[in-house]
Amino acid sequence: MRSPTRHFVLDVETTSRNTDGAIFSIACVQICSEIIDDETVMVPDIENAFSSIISIPKMLAYGAISNPDTELFWKTVGTVAKQKYHDALVSDIEPIFVYRKLFQFIENNTPFGMRPVMWSRNMSFTFLTIINNIAMCHSMDHTRCAVLKPWIRSNERDIDTIASVLGQIGNTVDNANPHDALSDAIYNAETLISIDHNLPCEVSMFR
Repeated sequence: MRSPTRHFVLDVETTSRNTDGAIFSIACVQICSEIIDDETVMVPDIENAFSSIISIPKMLAYGAISNPDTELFWKTVGTVAKQKYHDALVSDIEPIFVYRKLFQFIENNTPFGMRPVMWSRNMSFTFLTIINNIAMCHSMDHTRCAVLKPWIRSNERDIDTIASVLGQIGNTVDNANPHDALSDAIYNAETLISIDHNLPCEVSMFR
């Protein structure tokens, strides 16, 4: 029998469209149950969300790349996302410190006996980029670095895929603050909850 799950949504912003780019902003929000009007519903835990910028110069020093077209893109985005990029350019926040805090957040919010399930848009990009960034920080091969995560690869899920399979392709970027990791993580969690709500009552992605 499979152990029960606790679901999290991750979002990252990077300096490249390739998986060896520097992650400069990362956010994670958990999806949990809440009783509203005597009914149990799934909601994103916004007040307890994790969010942090990461120093771009430090990540580049570890070997990450930054593409000119991506640098230009971050100059054209909205105010919130643009400010996060600027802050990361002048930040001295150590990448490893952020990942330790992220992993601690996931572990602290996964009750004993449960396993964390991680959701992201385009999981082949998000999770591999995280692994590559951590591997660079530790000067490790990325295959060895996987053991540092509090979740296993088989518990990674793709939001775009599930939306496409269920025929509910929708916008998974927060139109109010697009390309801000925290805003997008919350919006993507709400997208998942909306999809789950429309499944047959005996079916749920969050069990």
